[in-house]
Amino acid sequence: MNSHARFVNLIETLDSFKELTPSEYFLINKLTVVWQKKSQVSVKDILSIKDLGSRAKIHRDLTSLKKKGFITHKFNMDDQRIKYVIPKRKLELLIFDFEKALRLSQK
Repeated sequence: MNSHARFVNLIETLDSFKELTPSEYFLINKLTVVWQKKSQVSVKDILSIKDLGSRAKIHRDLTSLKKKGFITHKFNMDDQRIKYVIPKRKLELLIFDFEKALRLSQK
């Protein structure tokens, strides 16, 4: 079995992963990359990512991730119209588990 197949098998066993729809999983992957580049990511930043689908779909996925406890929002103190997407502990643990699965799959 190749390392990608091992990785997929490992992450599919995670309880938190089972809560995600495919589009939410894809969004989390994109968010992780964007968070690496920028410390604060606004909803507007995320809505502008073209390969995530329509703005309505992205908004639905963000709302769902918030309800499931993976993310939260924080308003900009200077401009209340700007909302930042913040990972919650549940998402941080899931990303940690993804990283662990990736390391294990490469052995």
